[in-house]
Amino acid sequence: MSLSLGYMNTSGRRLQSEMEKLDDETSFIEVQAYDKLKNSKLDFRISGHFEGYITIHGERETDGISRIRFSDPDAEIRKKYLESSATLYMAVADSLGMKRVRRIVLHPDKATRREKTRDQLRRMMESLAELHDMLPKSIQLCIEPRGGRSGRKVLDLDLGDFSFFEDYLGAGSGIGLCLNIAQIVAMHGNRNAETFIREVKRMRLDVRELHLSDILTVGKLKNRLGIEIGTGMVDWEALLPHAWKLCRTCLIETLGGIPVFRRSKHFLEKMISQYE
Repeated sequence: MSLSLGYMNTSGRRLQSEMEKLDDETSFIEVQAYDKLKNSKLDFRISGHFEGYITIHGERETDGISRIRFSDPDAEIRKKYLESSATLYMAVADSLGMKRVRRIVLHPDKATRREKTRDQLRRMMESLAELHDMLPKSIQLCIEPRGGRSGRKVLDLDLGDFSFFEDYLGAGSGIGLCLNIAQIVAMHGNRNAETFIREVKRMRLDVRELHLSDILTVGKLKNRLGIEIGTGMVDWEALLPHAWKLCRTCLIETLGGIPVFRRSKHFLEKMISQYE
């Protein structure tokens, strides 16, 4: 019942040194490729000793600024965004080594109240299918539903959204899901998060990656994600057995670099050993 655990790199300048330090401690490393890199010279330096694979994380909208255009009502804007995104991800993958890159994880864009969410979701799924066709078949494409403080997204952490997604792009479509356990807990609470995960397991959805971190709430600071696993509000004893039935490929998405990653990894492996 072992998990495949990954490390989140937050700076391309540290990628080579972090690969060398981690070596065989992680199955994969996530590299962030935001839209601002489109006009930059890419120079990712890779350690020859690292034997794992690499995943790419696309643009986020955590600061309230709209950058993602998968569901834009203007077809020409969507077309240009898809073409520029495909060009960026291909350039990043080529810089990292195309054979090393296994998966690209994307975020949905922010939903607008000016039209039905289902119409926006349909356009987003059509865009994902088009982008999938622009990329090599060896690279998986995943969408990570979002929710919480950053506002309603086109694909939210909502079972109704998931059901619509299942009907349109379920298992076998080539488009996978990435789920953030801390975000699910922040939105639904530990008890309801357990139910949420069980319901997702019943759907015909291809969940290819989980993002794991803990949650901190202190005073006015509410639901701070990226915290060391085992030190926050997430009830891992209750949730982890259900989570790994859903997917056993997990990114440890904690802030604090390698020391926090190692402590979080130790916590997870200690828990997993109790079930083996």
